[in-house]
Amino acid sequence: MDLLTTHSLRRGERLEHLSARYGIPVCMMMRLNGMDTPGVIAGLRHVKIPKRCYCNRCGEVKHSPLKYEMVTVGEGDTLLSIAQSRGVTLGILQRTNAIDDIGDVRAGDVLSVPVLSGKRYTVRPGESIEDIAVREGIRAQRVRDINGLKGGEEPAPGTLLILG
Repeated sequence: MDLLTTHSLRRGERLEHLSARYGIPVCMMMRLNGMDTPGVIAGLRHVKIPKRCYCNRCGEVKHSPLKYEMVTVGEGDTLLSIAQSRGVTLGILQRTNAIDDIGDVRAGDVLSVPVLSGKRYTVRPGESIEDIAVREGIRAQRVRDINGLKGGEEPAPGTLLILG
């Protein structure tokens, strides 16, 4: 019985992507591949993935309840088009994949897209995060955090927000 699989890394993949795809905690993949930090993956071509977690610590580790879908960027795709087609905000997609420059996404890149549930809201002209939060009965900072909005950043009209 084979206990491992070998994953050939593609541009843009991170251990968090592989953890979501294979259902194996990052800590287990790091130990199996002799990594001290998750950033070491940048120099690798292949990563060993266990078929299941064998460490004694995973029972103690609380893993994120979020589920992720792995999406390969196609020709003509943009970060915005991917976000819109998957029902998440651009900010969420950027934060999940640590992307600062939205133009730095190329065909063949693999992105983690959180599968979110909850109320979605499309921003209308003249609305602020505070206006929306008051109307919906939630904290403005929570709306900012969920949607990956920084400081006083206000979403443009037509932007899809996740409200929780």
